[in-house]
Amino acid sequence: MLAKARVWKYVVLCLLLISATLSAKAKNVILMIADGGGINENAAASYYEYGEIGHQVYDKPVGSHKWVRLGCTTYSAGGEYNPEKMWSDFNHQLHGYTDSAAAASALNTGTRVTNGRINMTDDGIPLDTFAKDVVQTGRSAGIVTDVPMAHATPSGVWGHNMDRNNIPELFSEIAFNSPGLKVAIGAGNPRYDNDGKRQDEYNDSGYFPAKADWQKLHSKRNDGWYFTSKRYDVLAIANQEKKVDRLFVVPQVGETFQARRSGKGFEPLTDTVPRLSECARAALETLNQNDKGFYLMIEGGAIDWEGHANNLERNIQQYMLFNKTVKEVVAWVEANSSFDETLLIVTADHETGGLWGTKGNFEPIGNNGKGKLPTANFNSGNHSNQLVPLFAIGAGSEKFLELIDGKDLKAAETYKALVGWEGDYVENVDIYTVMKNSIKE
Repeated sequence: MLAKARVWKYVVLCLLLISATLSAKAKNVILMIADGGGINENAAASYYEYGEIGHQVYDKPVGSHKWVRLGCTTYSAGGEYNPEKMWSDFNHQLHGYTDSAAAASALNTGTRVTNGRINMTDDGIPLDTFAKDVVQTGRSAGIVTDVPMAHATPSGVWGHNMDRNNIPELFSEIAFNSPGLKVAIGAGNPRYDNDGKRQDEYNDSGYFPAKADWQKLHSKRNDGWYFTSKRYDVLAIANQEKKVDRLFVVPQVGETFQARRSGKGFEPLTDTVPRLSECARAALETLNQNDKGFYLMIEGGAIDWEGHANNLERNIQQYMLFNKTVKEVVAWVEANSSFDETLLIVTADHETGGLWGTKGNFEPIGNNGKGKLPTANFNSGNHSNQLVPLFAIGAGSEKFLELIDGKDLKAAETYKALVGWEGDYVENVDIYTVMKNSIKE
């Protein structure tokens, strides 16, 4: 039965490509990834921010456009999502999970790879990415993240490597072997610590670029990038007070924009570091100078970092910052484009932390009201194989409904964040299929 379903799905994929010229095309494609942000993390953030679910920008129509609301699988090569196993054994979800490298590769190439690979097969064959497809049509591409620029998810937009930990190599590929890439924004400034304080020694640990490449970015040999670390430059571009052709931003901060700053919980953000939403607007303004359109990936990467740390307060705060960015992206599209010509996808690459209401069972997150931490417990310091949310709106978004791979009724009954969701889910590789179909000439 499963084999027949797979065959039918491939037939549908072929029909999608055949009918591409008959459907509305997207000038612009925006993919937003709440790294590590599962359905329970989504609920926890909404409970804290609003006291209930249903108030995020993706919870209601935007004008005449409605959001497609689905679950999405996340597993990497050799894995599976099996609803029966998922709900019969609590520990099943905590095994067989993807990492961010394999997840980013699936989203950007439509091919599942082994954990640790960035857009590479096990045989060392590089895979074409959606960003490069976009550039070949004359559009531009961009990357925005609040974790290191060459971390797994942002690297997946453009990079190729057999090992995600080769960050200096991936950084160099983004910076100096990236024709058509017009925006690159991310953390990882080797001259600043996690509180945004200047340090004398160059940080050459695993998250940072090679010193020679860092120096090259500051020189006239930097491939035409407008390079800055200043928040006021980002704001000037975001507010249309300054225009640049090619924007490279590494703010004055170490590993993450805000998540790894000193202190606990919801203490004030570091003022010298631009917000993810500000960086997103600066990226959109820069990319929008190309009349043919663009592809922009925006990652709230630090949600994942705080899931690994089992830090509920910071996890919620990072998801709130991501949700604010989604809201501002929607507002930007309404003001500067439209959802008739722009496809926006909001999802996660995987869930991190095995977050549930209690330890060791599938108890939903407990809502304690606005401004109060929900009742929630992490069950792992790593990723899980849970479904994640997928929200899509605009040109080509309806194609997701033709790619539904299964239905998990127990998930629809148990999770509380996806209002009106009936358990239908797609595969993460389908995101690439929909994006590719949306721009096909």
